[in-house]
Amino acid sequence: MKERAGRTAADDAVRAERNNRICKLYSGGMKIRELVELFGLSDSHLFQIIQKYRIAEGLPGRNVRALGGDNLERNQKIMEMYRSGKTLKSIAAEVGLHKSSVALIARTLAKEALTEEKDDDVPCPPRPKNFGAVKAPKLRIPPLEPGKTYVLPGISNKNRPGNGGAPARRMRFEGFVPGTGCRHAVFVHPVAGYRETFRDVDLARMRSLRRAG
Repeated sequence: MKERAGRTAADDAVRAERNNRICKLYSGGMKIRELVELFGLSDSHLFQIIQKYRIAEGLPGRNVRALGGDNLERNQKIMEMYRSGKTLKSIAAEVGLHKSSVALIARTLAKEALTEEKDDDVPCPPRPKNFGAVKAPKLRIPPLEPGKTYVLPGISNKNRPGNGGAPARRMRFEGFVPGTGCRHAVFVHPVAGYRETFRDVDLARMRSLRRAG
């Protein structure tokens, strides 16, 4: 049994070496009838060997010889002529292949190039709505009219114990002036004449800000 198994393994090794040689010769350009005469096999048997080789190598086309690795330079030339606008018939006559083989090469290479371009230039997924936008809080500021007097509420000073901060006072609103990053409301004391400025956020915090009188 061991001797018979040894002969079978040896036969398989010889058969595999023969099949590899057949596929290499076919990929190199040898015709089927020449392979039949050289190896003494039938046409159908040769096609089965070549088909198994194509599947094992992952070749995408039905014509192994047209897409073989030894013909990369020729195939690239075919693709350049095809992209330049030449017809399949004229390309086939120039490179010495059948028109169907030229069409197979052009389709396969075009598909591979399109796949590579998609992989290299995959668009970023769409960003969610309002991505990166910072929503400013809606400030509720009472309407202010220039030249009118308003009662400003007292401002406490928690950092200085014993100091109640600025008391409530009546001040005249002069208008808004531009400031760093935001506008400023200018108020003038009607007697002392000093000025105070407030940002919109400060005005929004003055819940009891109201017009005098």
